[in-house]
Amino acid sequence: MHLSARLAAVASLIPPGSRLVDVGTDHARLPVFLLAEGICPFVIATDISPGPLEAARRGARRAGITSGLDLRLGDGLEAVFSDEVDTVVIAGMGGETIAGILRRAPWLKSEPYRIILQPQSKIPELIDSLSEEGYCILGQHTVEDAGRTYTIFEVTAWQA
Repeated sequence: MHLSARLAAVASLIPPGSRLVDVGTDHARLPVFLLAEGICPFVIATDISPGPLEAARRGARRAGITSGLDLRLGDGLEAVFSDEVDTVVIAGMGGETIAGILRRAPWLKSEPYRIILQPQSKIPELIDSLSEEGYCILGQHTVEDAGRTYTIFEVTAWQA
């Protein structure tokens, strides 16, 4: 399966064996890729709308993914329990939307979750919110895709 340069860059930051949630999965291209490549044994893909989840279901079937993908309808991380995942991806949304999703999931501060964020806009606002909420940016990456530059953050809130 082929990923855009943006999603390939996100995928490259996911450690093998991760139990991942892809928030706002849209067509679940990233989860299908991670499962097909054997990078993740289990992926939860959430979306706020049923249409994208149905498209994700069709795409997974076409790719031969028959297990390991759990599609859930929900806003942000509300459809996910803290003990189900160790890695969170939120990509392709505005920085203010990402910040709101993180604010509504305080459980992300309870364990050393790996959080990968790829905002489409309002990056300074996201950075400010991460700092205010106690998150630490572990890495920042840029990637060019279709004439646009994207920023990807590796984040955690875990204080050892």
